[in-house]
Formats: sequence, C-alpha cells, structure tokens
Amino acid sequence: MSEHHHPHNKRWTRRPEGSNWGDFGPDDELGRMGTITPQMRLAAIAEVKEGKAFALSLPLDLPGGEPPDAGRFGPKLWPTKLFGHEVYNFSLTPKDICCDDGVTMCLQYSTQWDSLAHWGRMFDVDGSGVEVPVYYNGFRAGIDVLAPAQGGPAANKLGIEKMATTCVQGRGVLVDLVREFGSGRTLVGLDKMQQVLKKQKVQVKKGDFLLIHTGYGDYLMGANKKPDPHVMETTGAALDGNDEALLNWIEHSGVVALVADNPAVEAVDPSLGNAGHNGLLPLHDRCLFKLGIHLGEMFWLGDLARYLGQVKRSAFLFTGPPLRLPGAVGSPATAVALV
Repeated sequence: MSEHHHPHNKRWTRRPEGSNWGDFGPDDELGRMGTITPQMRLAAIAEVKEGKAFALSLPLDLPGGEPPDAGRFGPKLWPTKLFGHEVYNFSLTPKDICCDDGVTMCLQYSTQWDSLAHWGRMFDVDGSGVEVPVYYNGFRAGIDVLAPAQGGPAANKLGIEKMATTCVQGRGVLVDLVREFGSGRTLVGLDKMQQVLKKQKVQVKKGDFLLIHTGYGDYLMGANKKPDPHVMETTGAALDGNDEALLNWIEHSGVVALVADNPAVEAVDPSLGNAGHNGLLPLHDRCLFKLGIHLGEMFWLGDLARYLGQVKRSAFLFTGPPLRLPGAVGSPATAVALV
C-alpha cells in the first residue's frame, strides 16, 4: 500500500494503492468530475456539427418485470391532495382543471448515476491494522454516510447533489461494442477495447465522458417491460473488471465518467460470488472508490450509436446532470447528446 501522509487530514493517513485520494484537496467530494475545465467545455461545444439532439435515458419504468420482493422497483405515481381531494382531473374552479402528482421510486432502477457514496470498501486508513468501512477520499460509513439506524439514510458527504453542482457537461465519446461484437455477451478487456477504438477512430481525451454501447439497452427497449432474466444475463458486451490493464487504461485516460447501457458497466456474476482481491466489482472499486470516476448505468445509447455509425463520428456534447437531491447515493438522469 502506498504511504501517503496528509498531516491536516483527520480521516486518513494511508490511502489505497493506486487511489488519488487527496489529490484534488483533502475534502474533495467531486472526484474526476471536478477536473472538467471551461476550455474542455468549449472544446466539447466545438464537436457539435449538426445541432441534432439525442435523448439518452430509457423510460424510467424500464426494465419492468421485477418480482414483488425486488430491492429496486419501478416508479409508482400518486396524486397529491388539496382540500382532501386527489388533484387529478380536479376542478379547481368550475372552469379550471388541474393534475398534480408525486412519485415513489428507486433512484437506481432505470437510467441512473452512481454517486461516489454508492460503493465503499473496508480499508485500514491509519496503519493501525484495523479496517474500517470507507468511501472515496476516506469519507466514513457511520460518520459521513449514515444508515437509518445512524440517523440516515443520508450521504452527508459524497451525495449525488455534489455531482449535480458540476452540471455534468462535457465532451462525450461513444464506443460501439455492438457494431464490433454483436449483441451477445462479450467480455471486453483492454485488447478488445483498443481494437474497437482504433477501428472506430475514437479518440479518448482527458475530461471525457466515455459512453459504451453494449446492446443491453436495445433489448430492454424491445422487451415491453417483460424482460427474460436469462436473456438479460446473456445480452450485450460488458467490461472485464478483472483485466488490470483495462482498469489502468481507464485510470490514465483521464475520463471523468463511464456511461453504459447495461446494469453495471462491468460484468457481474449474478450469484454475487467470486469476489477477488479488489472485491466483487473491481471496476466499481477502481472508479468509484479509488479514483472518483462516476459510473452511469442503463443509459439509452442505441439511437445515438447507430446514428454516429452512419455519419462516421464518435464525439459530441454530453449533458447529463443527476437530480440535485441532497443526501442521495444515486439518481435517475435525463441525459442528452448534441451532435
């Protein structure tokens, strides 16, 4: 483990090997998202050639078909009340009709951002030999991120609202794995990734949002809210989180976020077994926990990918802020690509 002493930092004196904790300041909560400069945004605007816009979010009631006891479930709309009446087709006056509603939803059900408080690890932050549960930049479970029994649920640090304040706008580049490998399950390590980048002439730059079209979202869009669990497990390419070379490439590329149309960006064992040295989800470990690289999951990339393929382009202006919802650890997104 790399020794890295920050005398003014009360949370940690040791940081995980390969992490950038403290590099953006001892109390940084933005990670790589805070590295997007005005110059990078201007360069992103210069990628817009046609003024054509693409919606990058699935309908928020997809995928659908989850069992009644599922941890995450689709949105449920309900009417608000006024004077004891449900405000839906409601006559406010003899001539004025009004609808007004609320929603109960899981913030990471459909198109979603993971905040930096979504994925933590056990780590010995002070060399005492005792591992404690921590998140990016050493923010602590039980102190900074509170479970219900601790006064939460609340991410008082690293909440999704911190990401929202950056506006989440910059240069997007799309790599189309479907065009190269089809829509079956393909594990993509660095060799395959570089092969596609070269073939599709994709240049990844510092400050980029890297969008990855795997084909999973195309299946969900066509499944009519009744997706087959077996098909979901065998559809679409996924990054190979166990390929250290791929993780290193992501780190050194300077990207601020990975955005995929699948549920986890990386391949996940459905039984949640096979946790290795870097945990159950090594890409989550490297990106969210160590480097502060945000992950976007189940975005809708099919239309954009097919259009970019036709016009032989890969870069555009990406805009995808989450809800500015204080204390939340994830958020739906209604993202846009402007080409």
